[in-house]
Amino acid sequence: MRMDKAKNLLLLLKMLQTSSLGITLNDVVEKFGVSYRTARRMMATLKDSYQDFGIEEVESWDREKHWHIPRSVVKKQNTTDFTAEDLATLNQVSKKIKTVNSSGLTKKLQELDIKIKSCIDQSKLKVMENDVSDMAEVEVPLFYPYRKTNVNEDVLKIIKNAVSSFHKVKFFYKGKWVTAEPYGILFGQKSYMVAKINPKFNLMTYLISEIETIDQCNETFIRDENFSLEDFAHQSIGIYHGKNYDIELRFEPSVFKEVYQYQFSPDQKFSFDNNWFATVKFQTSSLVELCHHLFTWEDKVKIIAPKELKETMKDMLNRANKQIK
Repeated sequence: MRMDKAKNLLLLLKMLQTSSLGITLNDVVEKFGVSYRTARRMMATLKDSYQDFGIEEVESWDREKHWHIPRSVVKKQNTTDFTAEDLATLNQVSKKIKTVNSSGLTKKLQELDIKIKSCIDQSKLKVMENDVSDMAEVEVPLFYPYRKTNVNEDVLKIIKNAVSSFHKVKFFYKGKWVTAEPYGILFGQKSYMVAKINPKFNLMTYLISEIETIDQCNETFIRDENFSLEDFAHQSIGIYHGKNYDIELRFEPSVFKEVYQYQFSPDQKFSFDNNWFATVKFQTSSLVELCHHLFTWEDKVKIIAPKELKETMKDMLNRANKQIK
């Protein structure tokens, strides 16, 4: 068996051990980027090769089959054995999170680090921490400029509770009081609350660092059952949501490999011709944010469509050029 296939099977085994709701074949397809047929083969291989783990089907509300490994079996097998690499990985993620200005997630990762270490024998932990220290010298995240914003953790807690319980919130935002239906939080270099001020209105985004005071209302609301926060986030580059444009970019052969590995959008389509000119197509409404990224490609990228993106780029270049004359 090839090493990558073996690693995928071990990862799938871990997923089965840690999922209470169970893993479906569609979950396997999405996680590993394989066909439905391959996903079915992977599951069958585990069921045949790891019979001692007792992989069983889980009752579910939908029509899909779900599988998991019962908690009692997981505990008996004692498969959760933290390593120095696990602690080093958590440390690296914490450092990376700091570069996107998310103090809340950084704090939670630190708490998780403490919980994990409390489960490890102290004599073993001392050796592991020395190894983690050595690993920290091997890999360090790059620094990129970002805007520091102080997000009130109490505000975040109220928003999260309101989202989970379908309660409206009332908050003071940029000089006025707003009552809205919260749908979720978007994290990046800035953090935003996604909400509706009226069921008939479109979703809006509110910069959480600008929310001075917020309270959860007694009034509840009916959440749109078709809404997906992840889909909403992927509809745009950055925070702006509006009219979607069909984007087409053409890249020089000299940057072919870099473009091939670059992700402009979760739904992008990549193609190339016989001369290794690469074309990337996707949809977004964030023309300004996209132009910020295209600046980094200098003269190696050409905007084919739409004309609105060309005009946005020209306008930004003209305004920037005035500052260096």
